[in-house]
This record gives sequence, C-alpha cells and structure tokens, in this order.
Amino acid sequence: MSKRLIILLLVTLLTTPILENAQAEAEKNAISSENESQVDSHLELFNPSILSIDELLELRDQITKLLIEKGYNPFYELERNDKGEFVLQLQERLTELGYYSGSLSGKYDSSTAQAMKQFEKANGLDNDGKASREDQALLFSNDAIPKATPTPRPTFEPKKDEALSNIDPEEYGLLDYDAYFRNPENYRYLKVKLTGTVKQVLGNRTRGFHLLFSVGGDNIYIAVNDPGYNILDNDRLIIYAQMDGTYTYTSVLNAEITIPNAYADAIVLR
Repeated sequence: MSKRLIILLLVTLLTTPILENAQAEAEKNAISSENESQVDSHLELFNPSILSIDELLELRDQITKLLIEKGYNPFYELERNDKGEFVLQLQERLTELGYYSGSLSGKYDSSTAQAMKQFEKANGLDNDGKASREDQALLFSNDAIPKATPTPRPTFEPKKDEALSNIDPEEYGLLDYDAYFRNPENYRYLKVKLTGTVKQVLGNRTRGFHLLFSVGGDNIYIAVNDPGYNILDNDRLIIYAQMDGTYTYTSVLNAEITIPNAYADAIVLR
C-alpha cells in the first residue's frame, strides 16, 4: 500500500510541470491567433482603393514625413529638363516657401532652378540649383527656412515747400507769352507758374527785389518780396506769380523795352 502511494506521488510531481507548460503554450497560441485575426481584420478594413485622390495624396505626404523622421530618404535627385509629378511637388513646395512664383508646370526649367538656388543659399546648402535628395529632405521638412520677406520701406508724404504754404500751386498755370503780350489787359491778375533763370537782380531783402527773369528766352519783369534769402544772378527759380500789365525800361543803348510785368506770390529756389 505504501509503495503505491509513493509511486502515485512521484507521478504527480513529474507530470505537473509538463501539464503547466502545455497549458501555457496553448494560451500563447490562442493569443497569437487572436492578434493575427485582429491584424487581418485591420488590413481588411484599410482598403486604399476606397480613398479619394485628396485622401491618397494626404496619406502619401504623411508616409513621406514618417519615412524622413525614421531616417529614410524617399526622394530622387532632380535637375534641369526633368519633368513629372516629383518636379510638380518641388515647385509647389518652393511656392509655399516663397521662392518660386512661376507656373506649376511640372517641368524643371530655369525659373525652378533659380528658385532652388535661392532656397539652397538661404538654407546653407550646396548652391548649384539641383534638387538633390538631401536638398529635398530639408525642403519638405518643418526645418526648411522660407524666403525672407523684405521689410517694406516707409512711405512718406511729400512735404509741401514752406514757400508754398500760403498758396495753392494747382491754381497757377502756364503763360502763353505771345497771347499775353498782344493783349496784356485781358490777362491781368492771371495766376501763372514761371520756371526760369534770373538774368538781373535789383533791390535787397529790406526793400524787396525786382528781377529780370528769363522763361525759355522770354523776359518778364517780376517784383518779389523778401523770400528769406538773397536772390542772385543766374539763380534758377520757380515763381508763382500774378500777371499785371507791362513794364517799360530803358536799355544801355537808350532804347525803350517793354516786357510783361508780374508780382510774385511765392518762389522756390531750384
């Protein structure tokens, strides 16, 4: 009786680990089978053929980014005269970063090469205008440096000349010298803009100046109040004046000379 008990005890001790191992292996196989079933189920659910073009393109971009993040470079070197989808993607990215403004033709033309050179220079790459695999890896990454936007220059309103502060220059037109000289009485107080050269100056800042003023070879006698500076012979001036009849003077040869007469409202030293 005691021998039978001993034998049964030995059998139990020896077979227990075997049974436990068999049970563990069975559970492992069951889990593996379940995982494979889940994978198969996911694969069945992910069917690329049901995706739209936009969704496929977005998926492609995501895969490209993941490949780059994991150290794989999925690009092909591109250069002048290459054509196709990869060139189009390159142009789109260069446009997005501000380097390219040409047409999205899918052709690697001179404009594309120039844009690529600008990108390479701004990002410290070999500046040859070719889109190497390394260039594109940076171009399509978040580390790509966009084209710098030039700082807009401040715009200034033209400052009105202080000499014109009391007049409206738009009220002063050009003088028809011949028409005026024929009938000066018809043009009295006509406002004119005269651009020319001082041939002779009489007077001073205290008493005012009288100028013999040449406009395109035609002389006009103009009275000017103190402009805040001395007027000299050969000064080039713009004079805003009102016409007032004629002025007659005697030349050095004792000849009487009559010319149009005017009074200056404002003068600008050119």
